[in-house]
Amino acid sequence: MLERLAGLRQLDIGALAQLSDVAELELRTMFNSGAPNPSLLRRLAPVLGLHTADLIAMVGADVPDAIAPADTTAGSLVPCLVRQTVAPPPKKMDALRKFVASLPQEESTEPVPRPPVYE
Repeated sequence: MLERLAGLRQLDIGALAQLSDVAELELRTMFNSGAPNPSLLRRLAPVLGLHTADLIAMVGADVPDAIAPADTTAGSLVPCLVRQTVAPPPKKMDALRKFVASLPQEESTEPVPRPPVYE
């Protein structure tokens, strides 16, 4: 999965290692073993243009509690939110961003379910 994502961005393993400040040997080990390392994925995500949590979910690793969603049921509300906010005027988008940033975060009461692996 990681190799394919890097390839789509025209990055070979050497370039990916350099841009993410990760030793090439560490990357090769992770690629060959298939065992995702969350600390390496955190460094790779921005280079691949992805959010850390998204990359971790894509490769099927356990999402660390620090970046796991506080409410695992909130995802069901996203389609409605997207429909209501597609292409709003800039002033409304700024207001929406401020509103979302102001929402309270609650501690998770249940462990985050492991996402299915699609590959």
